[in-house]
Amino acid sequence: MMAKPQVTVLTITYRPGYIDSLVQALRGQTLDRSRWEWVLVDDLHEQRREAVAEHIGGAFAYKHLPSREIRPYSATATAVNTGLAVAEGELVYFMADYSYPHPTC
Repeated sequence: MMAKPQVTVLTITYRPGYIDSLVQALRGQTLDRSRWEWVLVDDLHEQRREAVAEHIGGAFAYKHLPSREIRPYSATATAVNTGLAVAEGELVYFMADYSYPHPTC
């Protein structure tokens, strides 16, 4: 059985792009990959779940899921709560879907 991660990186998104940049930034992190997970709550989950899996390619632990309720308007709190419900880390780092964190983030 794998130990629970210490940190959950939580990203919510509805944007059609940026997944490649987010994955690249996470691949470059210097914290041991066994100590963190990425939770991606994605309004476009159904359209790109295979593409996300291909981008990550087993490089780190992740959970990619749709928001509990997809709305035609911004429902940020619902998406965040969806991610928090599955987060396993003691700490949660909120990573915006347009950011590119430094490798030692």
